[in-house]
Amino acid sequence: MNHCSEELTLIALLKEALSALSCALNSLAEKTPPTVESYYVANTAKSVLYAADGYLFLRESGRVPASKILVRPILEATVSAAAVVKQKGFLFRKLFTEFEDSAKMFAKEAGFDLKRAKELEELKNRFLIDEPNYPIECKKVNARDTAEVAGMLTMYEIAFRTYCEFSHGTSRAVSGDLDAATDLVDTSLVSCCVMTIMGLMKDYTPATVVDLSHLAGRINAASIIR
Repeated sequence: MNHCSEELTLIALLKEALSALSCALNSLAEKTPPTVESYYVANTAKSVLYAADGYLFLRESGRVPASKILVRPILEATVSAAAVVKQKGFLFRKLFTEFEDSAKMFAKEAGFDLKRAKELEELKNRFLIDEPNYPIECKKVNARDTAEVAGMLTMYEIAFRTYCEFSHGTSRAVSGDLDAATDLVDTSLVSCCVMTIMGLMKDYTPATVVDLSHLAGRINAASIIR
């Protein structure tokens, strides 16, 4: 597949952004994130790097349909990181949700409930040992809750729902009906997520992050997303 000039420009900018993200992550090698939220942002940035790097590889090689499947996890990771740093206690609720959902994977044998209760107490203690006043709330969250806390509800309502269709293999996605509406948005959106996660690293982790203003301006100028 031959890319248009606009897409080639965006691919080059994404490659530049990923190089900057990789350097920021490497700068954490001898540093310890100061809080559980900071640690989560650093790990999430690594996840975004892996997925966006895979996206870039597929996109450059013309495998556009395959690349679209990676947009949702990039979006979800970025929104989650933003929510975690914006609301103290949200990280515990997110991990509690994952803990509760994981129970569906196991058969309920004798002593199951007791074992799970012990594991939940261990999860709580992971937070309370460093921050005795950490807000612990055993209340589940979903993708919409996360986007709302992150201040990215519009992105959830439009972009996240759209790219979920590619992940879930809906009829619109597999038939190609969504391609025309997303082809020129995909790389812009991935680049936006990479820039967002680097901004969070700069603000909430001890990572060394280069000045992003010039790169952000070039991505914004090349993007159809405003």
